[in-house]
Amino acid sequence: MKIFLDTADYKKIAELSSTGLIDGVTINPSLLKIEQEPPIKIVREILKVLPDAEINLQVTEQDPKKVYEQAKHIANLADNMIVKIPCDKMYLPIIARLIQEDIPVNATLVFTLNQALELAKLGVNYISVFVGRLYDNNVDGLSVAESIQNMLDTYDFDSELLVASVRNAEHVEGSILFGADAITLPVEVFNALSESPLTRAGLERFKQDWEGGPHAQLLE
Repeated sequence: MKIFLDTADYKKIAELSSTGLIDGVTINPSLLKIEQEPPIKIVREILKVLPDAEINLQVTEQDPKKVYEQAKHIANLADNMIVKIPCDKMYLPIIARLIQEDIPVNATLVFTLNQALELAKLGVNYISVFVGRLYDNNVDGLSVAESIQNMLDTYDFDSELLVASVRNAEHVEGSILFGADAITLPVEVFNALSESPLTRAGLERFKQDWEGGPHAQLLE
């Protein structure tokens, strides 16, 4: 499973990239607004930190023609850029055109199996299903994501499922269990992955036992 960070905070990305676990980042307009810096500066800083990872950057234009032009501009920033475009009917021709031009596309704001089928047939790189927002609307988000993954596998589509709008460790575990291709995580959820009270308690026990032993160094 690929693990992306869902943030535009390049300082946090730099910090967490040292774990060796980060396959890329996903960035949307809301995340850029939080940082309150020029978007181009943010993207360039992220590219410095992750020169070989997949940088998913969402368009901000609304008019289809302008979306196409902005998508081309984003793709030209670097070879590892992937353009995020909302899954809306008016953008399907734009997505199809970009795919034909070999521009990587992440179709975002996906909520149904039918939407995912259309996008898979177009050949997008990623289909981002928003599990958290589905739960907000009393829909089992993980079940929808699993159905999309099954569809992709059954018909041998090239598109990959990207589980997005992840709120907690349970969403991560559920995605692992059904075999999601990729997942994007807020920083706080990523940091929680390696946490367990049993691990912490075990570390404390080893520390106490060692400090009470006869040796100050392991290999003295």
